[in-house]
This record gives sequence, structure tokens and C-alpha cells, in this order.
Amino acid sequence: MRVRHFTHSFVVLLISLAVYQILRYIYAPHWQEMTDVSFGILSGTPDWLAYQNRLLAPWLISLISLAGFSAVSSLKIFVLLAVIAEFFLLFFLLTKSGVEDREAFGGVLAFSLLFLFIQGFSLYPWDFLDLLFFSLFGWGVFQRKSPFFFIVLFLVAITNRESGLFIGLYLLLDGFEFDPAASLGKKLRVISKQKLIAGVVLIGLGILYVGAVRNLLFISQPGGFLDNKHAALGNHINVIKNLHILLVDNFTNANVLHSVFLLGSLGYALSFLRHEWKAVLVYLVMTSSVLVFGLVNESRLYAFLLPFLIFFYFSGRSAGEKAAPSQQL
Repeated sequence: MRVRHFTHSFVVLLISLAVYQILRYIYAPHWQEMTDVSFGILSGTPDWLAYQNRLLAPWLISLISLAGFSAVSSLKIFVLLAVIAEFFLLFFLLTKSGVEDREAFGGVLAFSLLFLFIQGFSLYPWDFLDLLFFSLFGWGVFQRKSPFFFIVLFLVAITNRESGLFIGLYLLLDGFEFDPAASLGKKLRVISKQKLIAGVVLIGLGILYVGAVRNLLFISQPGGFLDNKHAALGNHINVIKNLHILLVDNFTNANVLHSVFLLGSLGYALSFLRHEWKAVLVYLVMTSSVLVFGLVNESRLYAFLLPFLIFFYFSGRSAGEKAAPSQQL
């Protein structure tokens, strides 16, 4: 048994190290720039106001630097540890979900390929923590974990990035039940006021936290500008431009794979609507956030979608296996 566990750990570690080596090569010209972005948040001078509340990863990198490493080396160590942690966590969560070891390895390998596929011209430390938090989030959604699990996860994730708000959204949705067999007015009904209220409270607290941190800590952009253009909402709004790029422009250039991935993953997620409608709705909102606030061709933004795609796949396998005996009768 010990030999088996050692072998599993060794294989996962090899995959992690291979992915890190590829990342190190891809971003070789940009490590200093990424380091400046991280430490700019700690000094109150991020590139954009929207970055100011993303404190957790820069804090951890700064903590690593206290051991005597340079800022760039601290970022590289952080990325290495985060990649290793993510791959071990995903393997653990898959096996914890009842997936056999061999298939769990397949899930980790598929995840690694998808993660490398979405690499582009930028990558930030909070993206790596998002992978960890959304792996736990996705696992919790598909395993029907208790509200306490999501509340604790939210309290940590919101310090990394405002994407933690999606955890509150799920908790709100989990207060409802959809019954396709019921009459039209009764298809959607409240089954837990506690979950509904908890979700609303988490979303409200998250919005207040993000706004307060930005207002209190943001001094200026690196050049001394105040980012007044995004002061009202604290973020960019790119939905019209993104839709045109997604549906038109990308099909005339090399970025077509970005559109294929987003549209294909949406179609794949929607195929689970009947059995996992809450997970599908959360996935749709997460994807919509990329279209509204991000850039379609800044593919690093797809990272937090990847754990959900992996769990969608294995939930489909599980549902198929459960349905198989009844189909044979």
C-alpha cells in the first residue's frame, strides 16, 4: 500500500514539475514584470484599481522573500509550490469523489493539458490560488457539501480575488430546488432559507470587502494616475467588444481556438443542465464575468473554469454508471 501511494505521489509530482518547467519557459521574458505587478499591489500602486484587492498571493510571495530570496525568485518559488499543490489537491479530490486512481491520473493529465492550452501573454499569482480555491469549490458543489464548507472557503478566497463572490452565488442557488415535473409556477421553490440568506450575506460582504480594500489601499497606478476611468465600478466593462471578438473576429485569425474553447465548454456544461443545474448556472455566470469584465483573448482568465470542466466530466461518468443497471432491466 505504501509503495502504491508513493508511486501515485511520484507521478503527480512529475506532472507538476513538467507543467512548471513549461510555464517557466513560456514566461521567461516576463518574470520581472509579473513580480512588479505583485509587489505593486502591496505598495498600493497596482497597474489597475481592479487588482488592489487581490492581496493574498502577493502577501504569500512577500512572505517567501523574507527567507532571503529575491522578489523574482520568490515569485518562481510561489508558482512552483502552487502548481504542485494544485495537482496533488485535484488528484486527492477526484479519488475522494470515488474516482479510481487510474482515472484520477487521467483527470490530472487532462487538467494539465487544458491549463497549458490557456497560457498566453500574461499570468498572475492570484490565478494560481484561484485554481486551488475553485478546485475545492467545484468539488464542494458536485459533492453537495454543507454551507459551512462554502462559508469558510469564501472567507479565504475573497482575499485572493473577487471571484470568491461566485461561492456566495452558489450558496444562494443551493437554497432553491428545481422540479421539472411540477406546474409552471412551482418548478422553482425555496428549500432552505438559511442557505439563501447565507448566500446573499456572503455576496454583500464580499462586495463591501472588495470596495473597502480598494478605497483604503489604492494610492495610484505606477505612473501616479488615479485610474479614474474605472473608479465607479472598479473594473473594465468590455462585454460588447468581447462578444464581437468571440463570435466574429476570432474566426478570422489565430485566436479562433479561444472562441472554440469558450463556446465549446459552454455547450459541454449546458449538457449537464438537467442533473447539475446549479453547477451549470454558476459556470455560465463565471464565463459571463470573463466576457463582461475581462478580455476574451486573455486566455489566463479561463483558469478558474477548468476545475469545473473536470468535475463535470466525472459527474457525467458517475451518472452514466448509475443509470446503466436500470437500462439493462
